[in-house]
Formats: sequence, C-alpha cells, structure tokens
Amino acid sequence: MKKFYLSIISCLLILTGCKYDDTDLWNAVDDITDRVDLLEQKSAQLNGDIAALRSIVDALQNNLTVTAVNSTETGYEIKFSDGTTATISHGRDGAQGEKGEAGVSAPAISVKLDSDGNYYWTLDGEWLIVEGNKVRANGIDGADGAQGIPGSSSGAAPKVRVNPDTKEWEISVDGGTSWTGTGVKAEGKDGDSMFASVDTTDPSFVKFVMADGSEFKIARFDETAPAFVIEGIDGMVGIPYGESTAFNVTATNIANYSIQKPDGWKVSYNEGKLTVTAPIKENTYAEKTGAVSIVVISGNNKSMIVKFNVETYELKILTFEDSDAKFRAYTLGYCSKNITKWSDLIAGKQYGDPMLYGTGYGMDEPYWWYDENNTFIKHVMNGSDEYGYCFWNGGHVLSNYYDANFSGKSFNQQLEIAVTGASAGHAGHNGSANFCIQNGYADNYNTSIGMGKLTGFFFGDDTERVIDHLYVTNTSYALNSLAYGDGFNSAAKPTTWVKIVAYGWDKSGQSTGTAEVYLCKDGKFINEWTKFDLSPLGKVAKVEFNFAASDDQKGSYGLNFPAYFAYDDVAVRF
Repeated sequence: MKKFYLSIISCLLILTGCKYDDTDLWNAVDDITDRVDLLEQKSAQLNGDIAALRSIVDALQNNLTVTAVNSTETGYEIKFSDGTTATISHGRDGAQGEKGEAGVSAPAISVKLDSDGNYYWTLDGEWLIVEGNKVRANGIDGADGAQGIPGSSSGAAPKVRVNPDTKEWEISVDGGTSWTGTGVKAEGKDGDSMFASVDTTDPSFVKFVMADGSEFKIARFDETAPAFVIEGIDGMVGIPYGESTAFNVTATNIANYSIQKPDGWKVSYNEGKLTVTAPIKENTYAEKTGAVSIVVISGNNKSMIVKFNVETYELKILTFEDSDAKFRAYTLGYCSKNITKWSDLIAGKQYGDPMLYGTGYGMDEPYWWYDENNTFIKHVMNGSDEYGYCFWNGGHVLSNYYDANFSGKSFNQQLEIAVTGASAGHAGHNGSANFCIQNGYADNYNTSIGMGKLTGFFFGDDTERVIDHLYVTNTSYALNSLAYGDGFNSAAKPTTWVKIVAYGWDKSGQSTGTAEVYLCKDGKFINEWTKFDLSPLGKVAKVEFNFAASDDQKGSYGLNFPAYFAYDDVAVRF
C-alpha cells in the first residue's frame, strides 16, 4: 500500500518541480500507514481477546478456579486450575496512535448464557446470528468441534478482520473460510479491549467485566480447593480400538470423585494415574467419540470438574512387506520392471541401478509406489533438471539392504542401514525384511518450503487423514558421517544435532503444522528404530520431510550431513 502512495508523490514532485513543499503530503502518507498498522494491531488484539474469552467460558463450564492473575505490559495473564492460561489485553496500548490521534473502533464481541445452559457469542449485546442460528461458545459436555458451524455443538471461537476495501470489521465463524460484515467501520473513535476490567479485589473470586457491561466471576483457588491436573491431554485424546493410554495426574485435596464416560469406554484413576481404554472394534454398541468428565470433591465439599474428549479408530499399517501387499500390479515403463509385490521395488544395485537412475540418460518417468487398498499412502519420485526423475533429485525407495558395520559407508551404500541387534533379512522395524529410504532436503541455500517443494508421500485417494506415527533410523551412510566424519562433514561433537522435520499439508496446500524427531542429539546418534509421532500434524493430504542440523548455517555450504533416513511401519488412523 505504501508503495502506491510513494508513486503518487513521485509523480507530483515531477509535475511541480523541486521547490514543492511536500511536508503535508508526507504527513498524510504517514497517517495512512500508521492507521493501517493500527488496524492490524487491533485485529490481532481482538482475536487474542476472543481466545481469552473462550478460555474463560471453558473455565466457567468446567468449574475451574483461578490460580493466579499476573500483570503484563499489555494486560493480564490468567492461570486456571487445570494448567491452562488466558492472556487478556487491557486496551490502552495500541488503542490510540503515538501522537494522540483517535484510534479505531471495534465490534463489541462477548458471550451470554442462554436458557439452555450454554454460552453463545454476542455482537454489540445481541446474539451473533449466522444462517439463522446462534453460534455456541462452548461445546456439549465439553465437546469442542473443529468448525464453528452455526447451531452445532462446536465451541470454536470466531475470528475478526478489517476488510481492506470497505474498511468494515468482518467476522468469521468457520475458521476464516467465509466472512460476514458487522456494520462497524474501523475508524472514527477510540478502540479498546473487549475487557473493560479484571477485578481482583475480592479474595474469593476474580471478576471479568466486558466492554458491553456483562460480567463473569470465577472462583479463586485456595488451599482447601480440590485440584486434578492431567498431564499430556490437549484437546482430543485418540486411542486405537481396544488399546489403553495412561496419563500422569497431579491431585490434591481429593476426598471423593466420580467419572462419566462414553458407552463402551473404560476410565479408571489410581495412585496418580488416569487410564483410558477404548472399546474394541467388534463392539458395535460402543460410542466411537465422546467426552470424559471427572468430578472431584474436597473434604469441605468444594468441587471441580475436568473434561476432555476421546475418539477411537483403527490403525492401518504400511509395512512394505510382501505378505501385506494389496496393490494392483503395475509396470515401471522406463526400466520395464513389473511390480507385483513390495520386494519388486528394491533396486539390484544401491547406486546406478536403472530402476533409480535410468539407462545412462536419466529417467523420463518416475519410480513410484502406492499402498492401495490399505493405507492409501502413495509416493512419486521427484523430477527436475535434464536427468528427470533420478534418485539424486530426491525420493523414497524400497530397500532391504543391511550391514552391521557402517564404517566407511558412502553414497555407494545409500540404501543400507545398520540397526543394533538386526540381521540380514530382518533389519526392518519389528524384525521385518523391508523398509524405505528417503533422500532429499532443502537447506539455507534453498529455503523455500511449501507443498511440493520437498519429497514426501500423500494419500492417493485424495482423502485427508491423520498419520499417527512411523519409525525412523539413520542409514549406514549417515552413521559413518556422524561417527567418523567424511569429506563433507565432521564427526559428531557434543554439540552436534540432526533432526527430521515433517511438514503437513491439507488438500488446498495450507500448512497443518510440523513435527520433528532427532537422528542425532548432543553428539549421540541413533542406530535403532525410533518412533516418530506425526499425529500433531492433524488430518493431512500430504506429508513432506526435511532435515535441520547444527552445521546448517548461513555462510557455510548448507547441509553437510548426508540427507538420508530410513523409515518403516507407517500407521494411519481410519
């Protein structure tokens, strides 16, 4: 935007000559720029306050207590008895410009308790109505949907922004997919926080007063109040059919407790451990999703409730084993290789084989594989430069190569691993035969990370799913480099680290998050199969992998570590 105004100024200067006094014009440009910056700050502040209000609603619904109220430079940090926090702005910083000019107006967003016992979002004191329905601010029995669907059990918080064309505040209840005008112009009067005040004068409770005059009170924690803090639960707890997961619990002042759970589930608490067991797949009467509620009561009858959501699923595993092959037979035309089982995808030579490099003139078709009718994970070799789809451009290749000794190994043994306790034909995870090798990376000399920029795999049936985990380990080539050094890389020092970074992408190409696991940390490298949790990525259409390392610094030659790793047993939630 500023470049546009600068262009206008340049034209005016040319037309009026060097004696033109442009002070007023520059002041106008600065005022516009300051106002744009102020709008952006205000949008960020409002979205932060909305998230904080949502946390307060959760605290009210779950009977949480306030354990601390800490002042910050821009407001307050509120800590609750379940370990969560809410950050509230006090509205003074950023509400007005540095020169004392008027700030920006903002829509008055709040929540209100309805007759059905649920809280709903309000706008300027009235119910926020979308498609004829009020938008709930809390879930049913703690259920917290991922989408802000009007009239649903979703408790997703709305988002706000300023429309750059109309200069009007807009609101979204579907995560930013669609926006609705509020009728409030983002100009003309002072802006302020959604919160008018946070009153901590009463020793029994904290009072939150909203800009629209509504109030919420949350009891303070004291030494006689019960506490039941579950570690490791953040939103939905996913557990495979018939399996159990145990969580550590910090509990104080608990004289009695009760547990409510979905049908078919088992939940028990004993000596600081909360164990949750999913129903078996054959139990058709069991609920696949639901909420667990735990009510704890102290000796003086003070109580609190802790809620979290659970879901169960089937895990399907991509093993790369011939006995598990469910895909249809196909032919790699460039090398005339018929693929009927996983082992058919293993190259006869680790380097220079026609399956990976063509017949001397590169490959005009990609090496590929597809776990059809099982996990539906598919991989297609990367292609670039005059040699097309050769393995040195990056890709995932089947292997069963193994040698217990990794000393002196190089790119000539690029498909080989050396796993502790393994043997030839049994080097894969859990003693299986086959596994997969990735080659490919982007370092400080190639920092453009985005969908399709790295090598990885995707769902061939165009469906988004959660990839629960896979198992990874170093290749022999990488182990030799870490243990002894090579012509590019020094042997690992106590400060050396190398990690794999996984990037999740949805079908629209938007990032779903990242996850990472170390191949080397504090100078110590792994040579055993290590679980890599990919569930934080959420539902993905594609996952791509990259490397980060302590030697990958700007001004060096980029990543010096051999960009290979092995993986096996990819688990997908169905």
